[in-house]
Parts: sequence; C-alpha cells; structure tokens
Amino acid sequence: MNLGQAFWRNFLGSSPPIYKGVVLAFLILNPLALIRFGYTVSAGLILMEFIVLLLMRLACHPLQAGGLIALQAVIMGLTTPAAITEDLLRIYPVFILIIFMLSGILFARELLFVLFTRIFLRIAPQATPTRWRWTRRSRNRIRTTFGASYAVCSCTVSLALHSVGFAH
Repeated sequence: MNLGQAFWRNFLGSSPPIYKGVVLAFLILNPLALIRFGYTVSAGLILMEFIVLLLMRLACHPLQAGGLIALQAVIMGLTTPAAITEDLLRIYPVFILIIFMLSGILFARELLFVLFTRIFLRIAPQATPTRWRWTRRSRNRIRTTFGASYAVCSCTVSLALHSVGFAH
C-alpha cells in the first residue's frame, strides 16, 4: 500500500468512497472559489456544502467533514476563532436543547413507535374504501411501511413548520 492509498483509506474513517470524494472535492473547490469569486461567494458556497453534507448524513456522520470545512473557512479568513467562540456561546442553550431532544427521542423510540403506529392505524382506514377490511397482516404491513423513524421525522417537521408559521 502506498502513501496515497493509506491517506484515502484513513481519510474520514470507514465512510463510503463517494462521501470521501465529495468532501475532498469541497476542500479543493473552496480555495479556488475564494481566489476566483471572493469572500461572499465562498461563504455562500461553504454554507451550501454544509447543507449537502447534512443531506448525505445517511452515508456518514457529517461531524468530521463539517469540522474540516469549518477549519478551512477559518484558515481562508472567512471567519475568526473569536467570532466562532462568540457564536457558540450565544447558541449554547440551543445545542443543549437539541442534545436532550435527540436523546429523549432515542430513549423513547419504542414508545413513539407504538403511539404513532396506533395513530396511523386509526387514520388510514378512514382514507381507504369501506369494503377493504383491516387484518393483522395489513396492520403489520402498515407498521413496517410507516416505521418509527418516519413518524418521528414527520412529526418533527410538522412541529417545526407550525412553530415557524408555515402550517395552519
């Protein structure tokens, strides 16, 4: 194994190669964008890169890659360590809220699964033709189709939209 292969294997751990390639492309693209387009476009590009990394979170946890891009933004002069520290201290309560919310959801996963399955089983028959009968088999199919993660995600999105004012 040569040095390049060792670097590629150890870069971002056991992440899929496509994820490693995207992060590496972002790290190469950012200084070029800064030289070509300036600070404003580079900052917007880095923001979009963070969003892409969050969208790819199923492939790998975005914390390492996001940290690399944030470190690169500091090195490129797009922000300062003092500004990052100030922002982190200002939004610290939000971090704590998110941590406890996620741990609560993970802790109560089975309870949420049972509750949302019951809710879906009560709502779904009203949307189907009356001659179609519910059986244990169809309930199990619904349970595996909707799943706990879908229920939690849809509930969280609807609550977030409602709190922002998009939902009535």
